[in-house]
Amino acid sequence: ASAAGAESLARPSVLAVHAVGAVLLLGVHPLRVEPLAWASAMPYELSTLLALAASLCHLWHRSAARPADGAFRPRPLGPWRLAGAALTLLACNAKAAALGLAPALLLFDCLVVWESLPHGRFVGRSLRFLRAVPFLALDAFPLLVAALAAAWPAFTASKGPDPECRSDFGWWQRCLRACYMVVLYLVQQVWPKDLCVLHAMPAQDITSSSWRFGGAALILVALVATATRAGARSVFTLVAYVALLSPTLGIVTDHIAETAADRYCHIAAMVLLAPALSGALAIAMPRPGPLAAGAVLAVVALEASSVRSLVQVWAQPSAVIARAVQMSPRYYRTRYILGMDLLNSGRASEAESQLRSSLELCPRFSNSFFGLTQALFNLKRTAEASDAMRAGVRHNPSNFFGQLNLGMLLQQQGRHGEAMGFLTTAVALEPSDPDAPRALQAVKKALANKKPPASTTAPAAARPTTTQKPTPKPTTIGTPKPATIGSSASGRSGSQPYLSIVAASRNDGYAGRLEERLVAHVALLYHQLLQHCFGDVEIVLVEWNPPLEKPGLKALVEDGLKRGRHGVSDSACGWKSEEDRPAVRLVTVSAGVHKTLQDEGWLGQAPMAEYFAKNLGIRRSTGRFVLVTNPDVVFSPGLLGFLARRGLQKDAFYSASLRFDAQWPERPSIPDDYLRELMGRATNDTHLQGTEYEKTVGHRPEAYQPAMDSFGQTCTKGDDGKGRIQGGYWDFQAGDFMLAARKQWLDVLACCGPGAPLHALQGRPEAAFGSATAAPGSLGHIRRWRRRRNRGRSDID
Repeated sequence: ASAAGAESLARPSVLAVHAVGAVLLLGVHPLRVEPLAWASAMPYELSTLLALAASLCHLWHRSAARPADGAFRPRPLGPWRLAGAALTLLACNAKAAALGLAPALLLFDCLVVWESLPHGRFVGRSLRFLRAVPFLALDAFPLLVAALAAAWPAFTASKGPDPECRSDFGWWQRCLRACYMVVLYLVQQVWPKDLCVLHAMPAQDITSSSWRFGGAALILVALVATATRAGARSVFTLVAYVALLSPTLGIVTDHIAETAADRYCHIAAMVLLAPALSGALAIAMPRPGPLAAGAVLAVVALEASSVRSLVQVWAQPSAVIARAVQMSPRYYRTRYILGMDLLNSGRASEAESQLRSSLELCPRFSNSFFGLTQALFNLKRTAEASDAMRAGVRHNPSNFFGQLNLGMLLQQQGRHGEAMGFLTTAVALEPSDPDAPRALQAVKKALANKKPPASTTAPAAARPTTTQKPTPKPTTIGTPKPATIGSSASGRSGSQPYLSIVAASRNDGYAGRLEERLVAHVALLYHQLLQHCFGDVEIVLVEWNPPLEKPGLKALVEDGLKRGRHGVSDSACGWKSEEDRPAVRLVTVSAGVHKTLQDEGWLGQAPMAEYFAKNLGIRRSTGRFVLVTNPDVVFSPGLLGFLARRGLQKDAFYSASLRFDAQWPERPSIPDDYLRELMGRATNDTHLQGTEYEKTVGHRPEAYQPAMDSFGQTCTKGDDGKGRIQGGYWDFQAGDFMLAARKQWLDVLACCGPGAPLHALQGRPEAAFGSATAAPGSLGHIRRWRRRRNRGRSDID
């Protein structure tokens, strides 16, 4: 500033004008709307007020501790020091986000000491500063004690919301997210765009190659370089700003699940940015006149107009929730909140879609199971409601309300035998609750008044829920030999499995490293089934024409099962025996069977008959639904979550798109780590550049807009049979994933492979069902095809 400007800056009245302008510009800013408009955010206001008072006490203490001779003398028991420490403790107790105040005030003390040292060489000045650090620590001792006293309960009281859905952020992802928060809040101070109660992105989206996160890190590096050239005060301002934000950046703890939230920058803006902006205005306008005051007021008026429109939005909870979903479409909690809001407003069908999306994003979120159960119950789909609640109980068997709700739902359906078990568990969990004993007594009374049928030999819960025609036995080929591995062939204590997963292979080294691919397939599939408590599943692996010179697949399957059990326990699912786990069966088709089919002209010289083997597996399966896949495929967590919800439709065929991993597989020692790394590669298309898989990016259904427009939401919103693809069929569906009800598989026997006439395949278990392309990868994006019953074959609707 000029000499005249410096003279004007010395007048307190001029400084007051700059301070008022800075407070107006930041106080009437749109970023202040959320903590002022919502009662739940008012602790931020209280904490900010106490933090400002603590800062004033700190400044007064610093002035008193600096005598006329300029020498620094520690005064830890000074009245302003003790008052500031007490106010800091209160501010942190009002909101833990104020924990960054203590390091920011200590940085201010360091700046004061640094500027009081005589100028000279940097090394000598730094040594003198280091000698003063112990005295600074002694002087700030009450402040440090207050901060630690508030930090300990804040960091030990909770490990963050919804631990079952917590993203496992790596240290590099935490740093990138922190950089994004710091830069985002600074940008929004200048351009308040896309304001929202929260921004949340899944961990796999936080990468250095992203323009949001990688760009934010580069911007922060540029800011540090600029501040370093500008001087000590600029460095202090930037570092103090990061220190004030540090409790909300989620670098050290798991308290922060969001990527960002508007309210998180409130304390930093009012405690630090307001005086920093006041100083900037004093430098830019040393002698403020009417023109400068008018410019400031004009900006304040624009802010007030924006705030007025935002307040109108914030006053409508449904609008706020919808905006949160728009800003964070892949965050399970926003989907859940929107679903519950729709449910409370009587829009149960729309609520079902949102709650299913929430479960797809986090398959273990108990609240979503409760909400989905209520939505299905309101839609009078009681059987589906009980299935949804049963899935929730599997994930959290110690939840009293889950056990009670499921028992009462089964009671309403007349399934008293099943209901009694869940109600008994509910009574044991909460003996003082009156509803559970009352419902249990009613169930016992109903069972006592009901005479069992004379032909009944098993409880209702153990009988299959569908009736199937007996499978005709083959007449010209030998009988395959089934082998049970890991658990009972029936699974779930004798009841019919919900899902059968069929694959076929032989240990011939096909396509390279087949053993590693097979073990990884079994380990990751079995591990995720256990994680989702998806026990009513059977895995049927058909070993076709095993080569005599190599061992069979049994040892490889057992190795995969052993690796898949790592880190999971039956107690988390409430399983009492190994029979409750998913069943695994190995069906071996001998070389003699293969030779017979070759002699009859059905097979060529190839040693593997993939589709004959898969259709044999379909016939040997016992599940209500049958999924046909390949033993080098890895299912994504979202896909397994979709299947575990047990919401499949009986009149539909399901397929999925493929994502490829260009890296050779290994036998996973820790399935969670292996799957996370695999998903990180498979969801990043840059790994495919320059490989043979690069062209597959355009083969996904999400890359073909006509298919997305016709079928993109059939899994969540249903299918009315009217969907059409404009301009013809889309034929890049993945043969690695075909799923339908078992009856539908038996009905589409006319779907033949090349060279096999229809009359020769009728009634045979080895009938070919189509063609496929084997490839490793992780699957996602399920779509559904409805089978037209008035035609003799399956068509895409």
